[in-house]
Amino acid sequence: MWKKVKHSLPLQIALAAALAWLVGTVFGPIENAEQTTWYPLLMLAKVSYIGLLKAVVGVMVLLSLLEGISNIGNVVRLKRLGGATLLFYGFTTTIAIILGLGAALLMPEWQTLNSAPPVDESISFINQDAAGAGAIATKLFNMALVNPVEALSSGNLLAIVVFTILFGISLIVALPEKHPLFDTIRGLNQGINTLVAGIIKLAPFAVFAIVFQFSHQGDNDLFGQLV
Repeated sequence: MWKKVKHSLPLQIALAAALAWLVGTVFGPIENAEQTTWYPLLMLAKVSYIGLLKAVVGVMVLLSLLEGISNIGNVVRLKRLGGATLLFYGFTTTIAIILGLGAALLMPEWQTLNSAPPVDESISFINQDAAGAGAIATKLFNMALVNPVEALSSGNLLAIVVFTILFGISLIVALPEKHPLFDTIRGLNQGINTLVAGIIKLAPFAVFAIVFQFSHQGDNDLFGQLV
C-alpha cells in the first residue's frame, strides 16, 4: 500500500486533501491563526508552489514549442505540416460554425429589452464599439505582439506562443537541420521539464495547505458541494 501511495501523485494529492479537511474539521475554526508560528509556514507551502509554477510556465511553453518546431527539421516538411494543419483547423472551424448556427436557429427568439436590467453599480456593460470585431482583433493583436521578455515576465502566454512560433519557423528557415542550436534547445527543454516534474511533486503539500485554509476557516460548504 505504501509503495502504491509513494508512486502515485494523484493518490498523494487526494490523501493530503482528505487529511487537511479532517484536521481542519476536527479542530474547527482557529482564532488568530495568522498570528501563530505554524500557520504562516503552512501557507508558505501554498504560496511557494503557486509561485514556482508561475515562474516556469512561460519558459516551459517557449522551450516546448521551440523543440517541437525544431523537430520538424526543414522547410519542406514545415510546408507540408502547415498545409495539413490549416486544412484540419479549417474543417473543425466549419463544423463549429455549423453547430453554432444550428443551435442558434433552434433556440427560441429572444425578446427585445426595452430597458437595461437592474445591476449593481460596480458592474458596467460593454459598449457596442468595444464589442465589435475590429476592437476585439485590435485587443488581441496588442496582447500578442509585445516584447518577448516582457511577455515572459508578465506571464502573457499568447504573446509567448506567437513569438515562439515565429522565431521557431525563422530558425528552421535560417539554419541547417543538424545545427547545434537545436540540440541546445532540446537540452534546455529537458532541463525545464525536469524542474517542472520536481515542482509537481510538491503538489500534495500545497493542496494540504489550501484545503486546510478553507476547512479551518469554516468554509466546509465548499467541500460539501464537491462530494
